Amino acid sequence: QFSTSPPLSFSLSYLNLHSPTTPKRAVLTHKSILPLLSNVTSLAIPTGVGDALGNKGGIGVALSVGSSTFCFVAAHLSAGQNDVGRRTFEFTKIGGELA
Repeated sequence: QFSTSPPLSFSLSYLNLHSPTTPKRAVLTHKSILPLLSNVTSLAIPTGVGDALGNKGGIGVALSVGSSTFCFVAAHLSAGQNDVGRRTFEFTKIGGELA
């Protein structure tokens, strides 16, 4: 439960951006900002088994709000102390394909 004092009124819009297999991402924005949004794009980069399975990977979301442009990147990388090389590969792949 979320509460504020004094109570606030929220009016949010939800943009469903991606994806059937990769980590999910959405953008929540105040309803009044929705007309200012443009150039909304997203791209999912799988890095799971065989670099194809979507259980690991990253997703990038780019959008403009008025004249300002934003890019958000989220990633779910391999785990384990001994998998630094694999995580570095995944990080490089995600960054390279989003660029």
